[in-house]
Amino acid sequence: MTFKKIHLKDFIAEFHNASFSILEEYYGQDRALYTGFFSKGGTMGECTIEIYHNNIVFYEQTDDTREMKEVVLSADGDLSLCLVPADVADNLAAVANEFAFNYVWHGEKNGKFLKLCGEQYGAVFDETDFIEYLNTVLYPDKLSRKIKTFQAADDEDLPKEYRKYPYYNF
Repeated sequence: MTFKKIHLKDFIAEFHNASFSILEEYYGQDRALYTGFFSKGGTMGECTIEIYHNNIVFYEQTDDTREMKEVVLSADGDLSLCLVPADVADNLAAVANEFAFNYVWHGEKNGKFLKLCGEQYGAVFDETDFIEYLNTVLYPDKLSRKIKTFQAADDEDLPKEYRKYPYYNF
């Protein structure tokens, strides 16, 4: 068993192309301790890294750090500019499809959306229902909202400054 004590800057310089898989971590008042497996050049071994300093500051990261982004939503009618969490805006089609094709039909509130049309059921919903889904199911701590509605037949009637935003028509 070999122990080697070196300064952190020297460790980083010497082992920058190695890998370290952390199995356990500990944070105290004056140190951080990481244990795991270290590998470099085909050699693997157990490794403990202790970093001593006189003032560790702890930060708690929560979902409240997510930024919001604007999107344009429609349900074959007027277009709505809405504010939603950034990860929804960045994946708008996937999140909206999950709502429209799964939650509307199989979610806990599906009775709200399903209407009997002759002998078959149809789903009736719009962007307001999608915003409610975001606020109650996916992101209750980061509330989405409608900012404004545009009287428009399609996305071509949307003012040019809003055409760059993600768009979904239900």
